[in-house]
Amino acid sequence: MILPTGIATDATTQYFFKDLVEHAAISSLYDFENSKPLFEGVHRSFKFCLLTLVGRDTREPQADFAFFAHDPTDLERPGTRFTLSPKEITLLNPNTGTCPVFRSRRDAEITLGIYRRVPVLIREGDPDGNPWGVAFMQGMFNMTSDSDLFHTRDELVDEGWELTGNVFRRGNRKMLPLYESKMIHQYDSRWATYEPDGTIRDVTLEEKGIRSFVVLPRYWVKESEAIQRSGAHGLDSMFAWRGIARTTDVRTAIGCIVPEYPGGGNYDIALGLSGETLAVFAAVFSSFPFDYVVRQKLSNMHLQFSVVKQLPVLNPSLIDQPVRWASGEKLGKWVRARVELLQRDWLIDRTEVRAELDAAFVHLYGIEREDIDYIMETFPVVKKKEGQQHGDYRTKITILEIYDAMQRSMETGEPYQTRLDPPPGDPRVAHPRGAHEDRE
Repeated sequence: MILPTGIATDATTQYFFKDLVEHAAISSLYDFENSKPLFEGVHRSFKFCLLTLVGRDTREPQADFAFFAHDPTDLERPGTRFTLSPKEITLLNPNTGTCPVFRSRRDAEITLGIYRRVPVLIREGDPDGNPWGVAFMQGMFNMTSDSDLFHTRDELVDEGWELTGNVFRRGNRKMLPLYESKMIHQYDSRWATYEPDGTIRDVTLEEKGIRSFVVLPRYWVKESEAIQRSGAHGLDSMFAWRGIARTTDVRTAIGCIVPEYPGGGNYDIALGLSGETLAVFAAVFSSFPFDYVVRQKLSNMHLQFSVVKQLPVLNPSLIDQPVRWASGEKLGKWVRARVELLQRDWLIDRTEVRAELDAAFVHLYGIEREDIDYIMETFPVVKKKEGQQHGDYRTKITILEIYDAMQRSMETGEPYQTRLDPPPGDPRVAHPRGAHEDRE
């Protein structure tokens, strides 16, 4: 049959496809993009597949797959096609049973290896299937249906409200800034700010270096309304990510620890995390190994809850365990020191700090050195930008150097020595909490 590829990847058809997987009814699925076009009159970005099924009295031990083909002859290229058993599809997507989207056999092998070692974030139907105790909330406010609750800067000023930082106050009442996904980035809750005329711009490095600098939103909402919508978890200790995500951008999974303010639109929120648990979750979400898997699992431009639940996230029990390269220091403390440094200090060598975290998660995910070399090449925009800025792929080189140093440490017993001076967690790099992190 010739069908939209969504038959295998979309949430709307997940129960049908899961049934096909459970009954081993899939013989092959070959996905095509209509870019040539193969079908005149059909949009060039439309994705369709050739799906071959077997009868109910037959079971296929493995199904043959290929994705992102443009012509039937592409199926003959080495490494394009790969096989997955029903058990492997279920391993990759245990909740939905939908099909992951791999560009090559090697992508399938690397991703399967990760899933065999690392559990999914949330396994639905399992009483112990949410070890992080995380809960999700989409936005809090809908940018269309809740627009009557939004207040602009001019409206509030005319009504006698006074702006302190990015919070409007009048007496004991507050209007809190409404964050949007375009205002955040990895390790950065001050990525973009709105101007008084309603336009949005990137925050400059000079502004980021000012501890008291805060970003301004487009709208404000009543504090009481925000607290009511946040539910039992409240507005404390939130991690937010961009619901709109593309595999062709610099990074796909983009999120960070955010201030205690409400969000709207495609500003998806994880609640129930705090302290070292929140820091490690943020570091995992921003790592290259995690982002690589996201790119294999994303069939559209939405990083939905159903996708996030089925992503491989290390068991939180590791947070309290010593890391083998850091002389007995516990993972949570080691990671948190670096995450907090990235969040508050823009004068440090951020590539070096992030590379330490990435190298650590390569080890924790059990990824081989040659595979991380390959994974880094699947981020061509990062490579291109760094080639233009530095003349080489600096992030990849630094990650591999630190990975090797950590490996030597684990083999010899000699503690890994950070190249940062002063090192993360040192009192010399400690700063008081920034004003943008404090609602008061």
